[in-house]
Amino acid sequence: MGIILASKSPRRSELLTKCGFTYKIAVPEFNEDAYIRENTTQGMPVEDFPLILARGKAIAASRITELKEGDIILSADTSVILGNNIMGKPKDKDEAFNMLNSLQSNTHTVVTGVALLYLENGKPALCCDKAITRVTMQGLSKDEINEYIAKENVYDKAGAYAIQGCSDFFIEEIRGSYSNVVGLPMGLVRRLLKKINYI
Repeated sequence: MGIILASKSPRRSELLTKCGFTYKIAVPEFNEDAYIRENTTQGMPVEDFPLILARGKAIAASRITELKEGDIILSADTSVILGNNIMGKPKDKDEAFNMLNSLQSNTHTVVTGVALLYLENGKPALCCDKAITRVTMQGLSKDEINEYIAKENVYDKAGAYAIQGCSDFFIEEIRGSYSNVVGLPMGLVRRLLKKINYI
């Protein structure tokens, strides 16, 4: 029996390791934009998108790894949402600045969809759910935002910040799972693993 992590995120790996899980990594080729176009309907709440993507990543990973009885593919997708807008990873410094500037003195939502794909009576089955955390940031000056961008690698992070880095310095309040904001809500992972009798 083993967990197969369908993610190359070092933060998700660190969280699994910290919680005592052993796992291997299988990262599929996955076009998020195309999958959203093919698998969502107009009017779907933005908070459901990470769950849809987590399912898609798990299914994609199942195509590149041999799934045996007792194996579980674990996939996740995390989005930073302000109002009705999903913030992805910034493409450049200007986009990172605009993202961080819009988050200042505001409460935004971090949603992570988690999917487990496993064999049940020899057939693939999915167990999925999402975690929601509300994060309030303090106000930062333009100089402080630019200084943060210069210090941190913001370009591989949704919303252009990482809670586990020095951005924790300007977080005013977190309501919900801290590990969800890091990228993998471990309380939810544990609940889903118990639900399918893995632990």
